[in-house]
Amino acid sequence: MKALLLKLCKNRRGSVAIMTAGILTGAAGLTALSVDVANVARAQRQLQNTADLAAMAGAANITAGTAIATANSYSAAASDKNASTGLTVTMASGYPMLKCFTSTGVPCSGGSSSGNAIVVQQQATVPLYFAPIFGINTASISATSTAGAGGGKPNALDVMIILDTTASMNSPDSPARSAMQPARIVLSPGSAPC
Repeated sequence: MKALLLKLCKNRRGSVAIMTAGILTGAAGLTALSVDVANVARAQRQLQNTADLAAMAGAANITAGTAIATANSYSAAASDKNASTGLTVTMASGYPMLKCFTSTGVPCSGGSSSGNAIVVQQQATVPLYFAPIFGINTASISATSTAGAGGGKPNALDVMIILDTTASMNSPDSPARSAMQPARIVLSPGSAPC
């Protein structure tokens, strides 16, 4: 028995075949993982594109009062206008919804269901190709997009530009010299922004 074990330990024939089988198994596993990850990334980009399109179509009709209906009709969940092949797309609960953003410069008309922007959120289930081996059949993804109504004027901003004429950024200055040469204000607050 001892002689047989010694003979097996000294015999190195076939070790390359075992290493090659292990490396090929690992490479095949990484290839399968990359196919599933790429498929989910492609589906995420496609879902984001359809959410963006639905939000932009809805935003174009905010003033007409048909923003939500338009966003639904252009979503991948409800129509063939932006259908996503191979995906089961649904609109998230409560979406699309109108929002009122004060920073856009577009006024929000009164009422609880009005706004100057629309938010669309879609979700989808992506089938996986190799992950079912491990019991994972699908991946869930979602995409959110916000678009605002056009026609607003941006809020004016007060801008102050400071020009440092000292060499403080290039070489060390003595504390007395830095204090004697204060920065100069080129554009003062209240003047017209650039």
